[in-house]
Amino acid sequence: MRRAGDQRADRELINQFGQIPIEYDESGADGRLVAVLLDQLTAARDTGLYLPWPDDSRLQQVCQALFDNPELALTLGDWSAQLDCSEKTLTRLFQRDTGRAFAPGASAFDCSAPCPCWSAASG
Repeated sequence: MRRAGDQRADRELINQFGQIPIEYDESGADGRLVAVLLDQLTAARDTGLYLPWPDDSRLQQVCQALFDNPELALTLGDWSAQLDCSEKTLTRLFQRDTGRAFAPGASAFDCSAPCPCWSAASG
């Protein structure tokens, strides 16, 4: 059974993993760290944490584009123009479909940082 502190330890392992070069010595310390991380992730129970996928086809285009290209740096205005709707409409649709505030950003799917595309909705 996993303890509450395990999530903090997993988070630290992931942070350390982010510092490992792409080409690392699998039999060295970096390789052992990766093995432990994979063991921990395999053993981790579902925490209920997920990124809700919107039902609206316009929002699905935005989310798919950000998923496919996390470095895509379009603003709310860019997306609303591309989808032919107002910024207010796009924001409301996103809130309705996901329960979260829309905040596109260059690191939307960067797992080592908070996900700005799905930031916690205020209020």
